[in-house]
Amino acid sequence: MLFGRMREAERKKKISEHILSLCEEGDYGICPPPLDAQTAVNELCRHFLGENYYVAMPISVRQCNAEIVYRIECEYKGYRPAGKGE
Repeated sequence: MLFGRMREAERKKKISEHILSLCEEGDYGICPPPLDAQTAVNELCRHFLGENYYVAMPISVRQCNAEIVYRIECEYKGYRPAGKGE
């Protein structure tokens, strides 16, 4: 049990270091540093769809973002229409 906790702590530390490497540098106190929106989409794509995922269509980055969000939601959440106020 102790080793499992240690491995979990190491994993979270590595994830934290990786995310921080993607963020803007600076001192933001107890708040997380800013992360560019496109960098965030790219990271989520890498994490959920894999390192080798790409869109073969000759479309814009914003259109690719829509495709990435669509694929992630289909594969990991399924379709649930948002209710009022969501």
